[in-house]
Order: sequence, then C-alpha cells, then structure tokens
Amino acid sequence: GGTAPPAPRTVGGGASLGSSLVSPSSGSGASSSASQSVAAYDVLLQGAVADFVNAASDATLKDTHAAKAAAVLKEAFDALKPVLVAIASCKKPANPGDIQSHLQPVASALEAANKLTMGKRTDYDHHVRAVSEFLNALQFVCFVEKGQGLSLPAPHVEESWQSAEFYGNKVLVQNRNSGPSGEPHVAYIKKLKEVSTALRDYVKAHHTTGPAWNPSGGDLKTFKAGGGGAAAAAKSIPAPPPPPPPGFFDEPRAAPAAGGGMSALMGELNQGSGVTTGLKKVTDDMKTKNRTDKSGAVPGGSAKPQQTTAAPAAAAKKMPPKMALEGGRKWVVEHQVNATDLVIDKCDMRQTVYLYKCEGSVLQIKGKVNGICMDQCKKTAIVFQDAVAQCEVVNCTSVQIQVDGSVPTIQVDKTDGVQIYLMGEKSNDVSILTAKSSEMNVLTKPANPDDDMLESPLPEQYESKFDAKSGKWTTVAVAHSG
Repeated sequence: GGTAPPAPRTVGGGASLGSSLVSPSSGSGASSSASQSVAAYDVLLQGAVADFVNAASDATLKDTHAAKAAAVLKEAFDALKPVLVAIASCKKPANPGDIQSHLQPVASALEAANKLTMGKRTDYDHHVRAVSEFLNALQFVCFVEKGQGLSLPAPHVEESWQSAEFYGNKVLVQNRNSGPSGEPHVAYIKKLKEVSTALRDYVKAHHTTGPAWNPSGGDLKTFKAGGGGAAAAAKSIPAPPPPPPPGFFDEPRAAPAAGGGMSALMGELNQGSGVTTGLKKVTDDMKTKNRTDKSGAVPGGSAKPQQTTAAPAAAAKKMPPKMALEGGRKWVVEHQVNATDLVIDKCDMRQTVYLYKCEGSVLQIKGKVNGICMDQCKKTAIVFQDAVAQCEVVNCTSVQIQVDGSVPTIQVDKTDGVQIYLMGEKSNDVSILTAKSSEMNVLTKPANPDDDMLESPLPEQYESKFDAKSGKWTTVAVAHSG
C-alpha cells in the first residue's frame, strides 16, 4: 500500500454531518446509496470503534500510551466521516489530489499516532505500534486505480492489519498467560482486530473497487460539509492584505561620500605632482635592503589583532545512573557507564528488564523474566538465564547477548554490531528477527566441548526477483562468502 502525505490537523466531523449528506444536485438513487454508505460507517463508529475505546479505558491501561493511541484512533475514524460524506456527495474529481484538503484531519491523526511510537520506550510500545500500523488502512479513500500505489480498498485494509498484527501478537504472547493482569492487554488487541474486520467488511460492501463517488454529485473543490457549496467556499477565502506604504519598494539611496565623493577624488587626482604631498615618506631604515631582520615578519605594533574564539559547545547533560524495580513489574537500568558488575538476582517471570543508554557495562540476570529490552546502548553486554517472551535490541552499537537458558525470540532492530551467544541446551530453539541492522553474528556451542564456538553471520543483504508465472516477488538472503 501507499501513504498519503501528512498535512496540518483540522477538526474532524461527527454525527452532525448527516443532514448534509448529499448535494442538492444529486438524484434520489445516489442519495439513497450515499445515505446507506455513511449510515453503515456510523454503525462501525458506534460498534467496533466504540468497543475498542472502551477496552482501552480499563483501569490497567488508563493514562498509558495504549489509551492515548486508542484516543488517536477514535479521532482518525471520526475525521474520516466528513471525507466519506464528501465522496458520497461529489462526483469523482479529475485531479485525484483534490481530496487531500479533505484528508487533512485524518493525516494529522496518523501523524499523531506515529509520534506516540517515538521517544523513550514504554511497556506499551507494541500496543501503540499496532494502532499506528493499522491506521494506515484509512488511506483506502486515496485509491485511484490499480498500479498507482495503493491496493484495492479491502486488500489495503487487510495489508494494514497484517502489519499491525506483528506487534499485536507480541502483546498477546507477553500477556496471554499472565492471569487477570494480562486480560486487559489481550482484550485491547482483540478489539483492535474487530475494528479491522469491521472496516474491511465496510469497504467491501460500499467501496469495493475504490471510493464510491456520486456520478450526479457536485464539485469536490467547492464542497463544504453543511451544504454551502461554492458560496461557502468563496466566503472562506480571506481578504487580500493591504498594499504596502508608499516608497516601500524604492531602492535605498547611498549616502554621499565624505569630502565631496567622486568629484572630490577626481579633483585630487588632477593636482598632478601635488597628489603625493599627503603621503608618508619611506626613510632609509624602513627599506628592506637596510633592515637587520630578514625574516619578513612585520614588527608588532601597539594594536593587537582581535582574537575570535568560538564559544564551546554546551556539554551534554550527564544523567545519573539508575537501577530499580518500578511498580513491581519492570526493572529499569539506565545511564550506567563502565559498570561491569550489575546483577539482578531477585526477579520473576512477570517482570521485564529495560536497559537504556548504558555504555561499557555488563548486566547479569539470574532467574526467569518475561522480557528484556536493550535500547540505545553501546558496548554493553547482558547475560540471562531464561525469558518467557523475547529479548529485544534496538538502536544499539557493539552489544553482546548471552543466553544460558532459553528464549523464544530475539529481535534486533536498527543496531550496528551484535554478538549473540547461545550457551544453553535449549538456546538454539530461538527465532531471530532482524531489521535495518548490520554486523550480526550468532555463536553456538559445538558438539565437541573441546572445539571452538561455532560462529555464524546473519545476512545483511537480500536479493529480490520477480516471478512472472506467479506474479510475485521472491526474496532470498545473499550468502556470505569467505
């Protein structure tokens, strides 16, 4: 699928737009079809979307990034309704870009969702990423024709959910067996999937081959939700600014030179031999041949050259190191520098471990935890026994991971340099996911204990080929040589 260009946010409409569903020029058949289209979307808003927002309001998720993402989703779906009203009320524009002004609120909501995925990581990153990826489904209204970026509306919605499901599954894996404390997280993803299913069914029924424009409708450029049409559009154009004051564009005049300017200079040159009377005379001791100092250095005068030194750049603020258990669920290890004796020995499988901006440090985790994440660390190593969900490495440089027990998944994202040591008997049963990373190596124990560790590089380069028979691209890793 493609993406719609972001635009500044405006206020999205709601149920009050029902009265301006169809322009006066529409026929009764078009009016009926438009009414059904927008009425069906209202059912989606009051059903699946409302259920998802309600699931996000659980006390466990209140005031979290997950709840904020749900609010942004509600904004985006509300903002899409005026766009659907415009589509139902107007004929297909000759220029597909004409719809962009109507999409401004939707694009703004998508941008807000994307901003929630940035910055310092939280326990709800996967919730937020699932919502952010799914919201791309709302771009189905930008479909023009096949081969121009977007898939047909229903397949586009399905593709967007597949991207979101990658993160949704992580939430389910982490919380499915966590008892009552994990139920709100599981419900959050399940309700989000129901929104996806409802939206897919909606576009299948009402926008099957693209946005269902009204052949008898008005002009999209002049359409205003509220029935103002061209007149309303004309009223919205601001008055031109007042003209500049007189003389604003005149060229500035140069001030006359002291002493009469050019005419005075020409007069002095016409003095003949008298033109040099004002010059200083060069004495014998000033001549180079008579100087005792042959270095060519100019004698220092009383005036010292002005020295210009650049102001020193402000030093980055040094944050205090931190290692603490927050809320009984999350171990936070932050800003540790050259700390090679960090140990977490009192942990359980409900807790997660989060390393943030550590450098030259080593952390050992004794026991089983739910998940581990290294974020923006440099030359840092982590040694752990078992992790129930996954170990994640993101935005790191030259880090090491040692697994003495087992972990289902190791995910490496935007990292340059990672060594993964699989030391346990069950460590090799891991799945390693990589994206936008380089210099990745996996070391495993050999069959013979006397042999060296087996080192295997993970691929960084891939080759894609198009299969004309199947009409699909196939991608394979480029084998390392040497």
